[in-house]
Amino acid sequence: MVEDLLTDSRDREAAVNTFDRNIFLAAGAGSGKTRVLVDRYVKMLEDDLAGVPEIVAITFTEKAAAEMRKRIRLRCTEKIDSLGHDEEQRRKWERHRCNLESAPISTIHSLCTRLLKENPVAAGIDPGFNVLDETQARMLLTETVEEFFVRRLTEDPDTAPAALASLVAEYGALTLLKVLSMALSDAELCSEWLDVARSPQELAEQWHEAAFSMAATALPLLLATQRVRDALNTVCFVEPLDESDKLAQLRDTALEPARTLSASGNFSPDKLTAAIGLSGLRAPGNAGAAAKWPSAEELAKMRESLRVLSQAFKPLDALREEHFAGGSFQRCAQQTALLMDELRLIHCEFQNTKKAQSLLSFDDLQLSAHAMLKSSPATRQRYQEKFRQVMVDEFQDTSRLQTEIAWMLAGSANGCQEPPAGRLFVVGDAKQSIYRFRGADVTVFNSTRDAFDKSPTARVFHLSANFRSQPSLLEFFNESFSDPALMGTDPCRPAYEVFYEPLDPSPDRPESVVPPVHVQVVRSAVNRGEEEPEDGDSELLSLSVLREWEGDALARRIQDLVGSGTKVYDRDARQLRPVCYGDIAILFRSMTDASLYERALRLSNVPYYIEAGRGFFQRLEIVDILSILQHLERPDDAFHLAAVLRCPCVAISDVTLYWLSTGRGLLANFHRIGRGEIPDEMPLSEPELEKLQFAATAFGRLRSIKNRLPLSRLIEEVLNATGMTAVLLTQFNGERAAANLRKLTEVAREVERSGLFSLQDFIRHLDDLRLEEERESEAAVEEEGGNVVRILTIHKSKGLQFPVVILPDLLRGKQWRQVAPVMLSRTHGIICKVRDGRGTRVYPGVTQLFHDDEAQRDLAESRRLLYVGMTRAGDHLLLSGAHCTRGTRQPKPEETWMGWISSAVELGLFATDSQRVREDKTPSSSVSVRCDILPVEGEVPFRRTGRHHPPLAGEMTTALQNGEPLSNAPPDAALQRRISSISPDWSALRTLSVTQLLRYMRCPHHFYLRNLEGIPDMPVGPQEAALSKGNRLSAAERGTLIHRVLQAVSLTGSASIPQAVADSLAEIVQRPDDLLRRAEMELLQVAEHFLRSAVVEWLEEVDTQSVELPFSCLVGDYVVEGIIDWGGETSGVLTHLLDYKTGKDLSTEKKAEYQFQLGLYAHALELAGNTLRRAGIYFVDENRLEEFDVHSSVRHSVEMTVEACGRISDGNFAPCPGEHCAFCQQAWACSDRE
Repeated sequence: MVEDLLTDSRDREAAVNTFDRNIFLAAGAGSGKTRVLVDRYVKMLEDDLAGVPEIVAITFTEKAAAEMRKRIRLRCTEKIDSLGHDEEQRRKWERHRCNLESAPISTIHSLCTRLLKENPVAAGIDPGFNVLDETQARMLLTETVEEFFVRRLTEDPDTAPAALASLVAEYGALTLLKVLSMALSDAELCSEWLDVARSPQELAEQWHEAAFSMAATALPLLLATQRVRDALNTVCFVEPLDESDKLAQLRDTALEPARTLSASGNFSPDKLTAAIGLSGLRAPGNAGAAAKWPSAEELAKMRESLRVLSQAFKPLDALREEHFAGGSFQRCAQQTALLMDELRLIHCEFQNTKKAQSLLSFDDLQLSAHAMLKSSPATRQRYQEKFRQVMVDEFQDTSRLQTEIAWMLAGSANGCQEPPAGRLFVVGDAKQSIYRFRGADVTVFNSTRDAFDKSPTARVFHLSANFRSQPSLLEFFNESFSDPALMGTDPCRPAYEVFYEPLDPSPDRPESVVPPVHVQVVRSAVNRGEEEPEDGDSELLSLSVLREWEGDALARRIQDLVGSGTKVYDRDARQLRPVCYGDIAILFRSMTDASLYERALRLSNVPYYIEAGRGFFQRLEIVDILSILQHLERPDDAFHLAAVLRCPCVAISDVTLYWLSTGRGLLANFHRIGRGEIPDEMPLSEPELEKLQFAATAFGRLRSIKNRLPLSRLIEEVLNATGMTAVLLTQFNGERAAANLRKLTEVAREVERSGLFSLQDFIRHLDDLRLEEERESEAAVEEEGGNVVRILTIHKSKGLQFPVVILPDLLRGKQWRQVAPVMLSRTHGIICKVRDGRGTRVYPGVTQLFHDDEAQRDLAESRRLLYVGMTRAGDHLLLSGAHCTRGTRQPKPEETWMGWISSAVELGLFATDSQRVREDKTPSSSVSVRCDILPVEGEVPFRRTGRHHPPLAGEMTTALQNGEPLSNAPPDAALQRRISSISPDWSALRTLSVTQLLRYMRCPHHFYLRNLEGIPDMPVGPQEAALSKGNRLSAAERGTLIHRVLQAVSLTGSASIPQAVADSLAEIVQRPDDLLRRAEMELLQVAEHFLRSAVVEWLEEVDTQSVELPFSCLVGDYVVEGIIDWGGETSGVLTHLLDYKTGKDLSTEKKAEYQFQLGLYAHALELAGNTLRRAGIYFVDENRLEEFDVHSSVRHSVEMTVEACGRISDGNFAPCPGEHCAFCQQAWACSDRE
């Protein structure tokens, strides 16, 4: 048999037949763990070790539970059919098959519901409780939080709770509401961290203890890494020739801590103290002279070692005592204590609301079942006697609470101790733990595995044979994830990390697609404009354009695979066959930009089906129904009316919408037409008028009945009254769109069953789901299971497999969950950000360690998510991404999935801009990998556009069908007006930046093209050639780097120069080393000159300093915005203003621009109540400070602004031809240039 030839056959057999030990089965991807589960289950039935009602099987999803029950039922049927005339055995297996209908094979939530229904008294709950699904629980929570929040603030505004008022002042009401809802939606977080009130001092002490404990755990792992050990040895044993050398002095500061850390022995407090001492070590940069060291090699080695130690121990700087006494840390504790007090009150309110209505959420089910089992020994013992075996599938996706429930059912007294031998079987794969956002904790898996490995009553087995993927593809997986860039094979790592265990091929799995892996990168150099952005208005080519190119390339690749007859392995027929569309899956990490790829498939006629992510609530037909419901609820909202009139069921043209918006306005004109009044001033065609009258009648009727119908019936009436379903069925993918509308009706029906929510609540809920990327698949249609490409998230693909897998957008940057001003962590609790001395929100002191730890946990899960996505492939894996090689704001390749893969198998994709990897060959990988670099050339394959409604074409078609002459169609003038593009509405522009004003004053036409038409700047002449070669920084990049260095140095002085330069250069992506060295030398020189310039006098005159000061002020009818580089305050009033300028153009025109700019800055500051004493510009390249008398120019700057704004309102955008046109970056788009 094939099973006997498997590399893991012994472990596989032992996992099925070992019943005197608790079993932990670590099963790799595609290793057939479900079959082992079923085999063990059937084996217990066969040997009469347990009956069906005595075996608890906990699965991750209801679908998995149904599949397991189906397989066991099939095995029972096979047993019955093979027994012949043995009636006793036949009755036994028939009884087992019959009992499967009520068998405890379910998700943890269903199991907890069952326990609570059977023991309501012991659980202390209403026997008739109802379970809220996620949607209902979220809506009830939002309603409770908002009502409580408003009541607390409005019951008596004069005596509003100081704590809540303080939080609102700090974070704003909307942000605070979101934070409260996010925190309370995690019941386990609340139960653990809101159990008792904590004072600020208690919180601070708790954080202090937790931080040192975390450091004590992490330090041995850090010291075990080879890089750190080598660096410590170098510092200890490589000595300089001259102690006066700057690098030697830096080495002296690190020497004693390095000796302590290098000493043998276990962890000690002295080692932690030494590590904290190294946390302040600054990076060496280029310090050190070759003549003062034994050799150039040892000099370089010392620099690298000190750099490694500086980076490795820098996080421990938060453990220094001065941080605990700092004002920011104390404010953080105070703010967090206030927030936790409010959360405790609202949590109590929420629990009382649910209790009064006999409602339990999914989290409540687990918490209540856990509490019941723990507090009621009699109930716990009864179930321990009833259940003889507890089996847990997908153990890597369980939380600690869920684990304790399973352990207590299996015989543990408190859920923390291992159950008695032979009662427990768990299976999972730590590398596939990807549900941290739902509470899954991979540390539970790792700690359980370690405990079972050491326990005499337990065994740990491994499944490494993979039945899914062809051997060469497995070889690529093994090579990739064995590298530390992705996972590595070293078990010595933090508890939240996993180590990789190689997968082995199945002996009967043949090779198929060659090469098994195809890597393609759409690459484009983004050359930013040479003009320095003066107030943060930097201009970058959007990555979405490259994603459009990538989508087009993927669509063509899919067509090539299908059209060329590429062979894949058919598991049922056990032979190779041509690939079809149904064999292909596109797996996204995030569905944020999936619409770009979807559009490419549609335009290439590739059939597809969106299964998850934003595949439902973001669909246009769902958004259209949401717009209609919003219009019915708020008929006086012009925005929603406009959206409704553009829906397919009305489909008025853009021209009609324009005319409706003129005169009395959209709402008034629409109601006039509804009353039969035809406005003479609007040249509307008869068909357009009929559409508007139809809409007025239909929506008027719907408004009259909306309050008398349940939600689902109202949506049905909307569909009937508008004919939306019929209209959609005539469009592309119409059948699926119609199915989505039916599904929306079912969603409404599920919501209304609780009887808790109004139409307004439902509208808000749908809108929230749309914005929050709720994971909801589209409605199924017949073609879902047919020959179509499937589009889904990697999370949704868990447990699935496909012959061909495409992972797109692999150069997308980091995606961390912690983006709110409050950290919500089950590990570290609830921690508030507070503002530092510069006004920036930070996690002060040790709380930054906790935040960094959360980020590392997210990063570790990101690696696991990539593993899950890649291992779904059976025959062919296509890895794709879009890469910008310019621009400091683009994600660094080494921080992306594609970068990790390239580093792990040494593809060399991002070594230099000019490097090209040849097809069918990689530099070091032993697996054949096809690599394609696809340059962006020619026109963009497609552009994102809105819906296209060609009313003119429809009218002309009708005329032809009726046999009418085309002369009845609109005359040429009307035709030209209706098919021409609509110019930007500059009269609606009411906010301008200082940079935009200066641009308009230089050339109004340039301003029009760049800021109103949105046409990107393009470098010209020598600038373009130099930038395209990548051998120089653009002026914008250089200016940005210099600004950041000067801002840091002005605040912290000379000691921060090397670190400020290093931090700034870290943002430059993929540049040659010599360019980075030149840039580093220039920045160091600039910083030193700055601190020796006349600016120092200004720094000494002020009490406090601020950088990057945003401002906005009203000038006439316009709001003018900008960012001031540096400001100094005296006695709480801003008195000094400084701007940095690079470049050497100090012509009269430039000085006039600077005077104008500073005048506007001064005007804004004076409006804010400041008294400006000094204002000037520091010219970086000349190391010169020039002071300006801005008081005399404020009035002139305001007058010039008012004049420019008036000309913009009048539509004055005439070009200003001159010598500057030769260097204009809009020259390529300007039709007026000479």
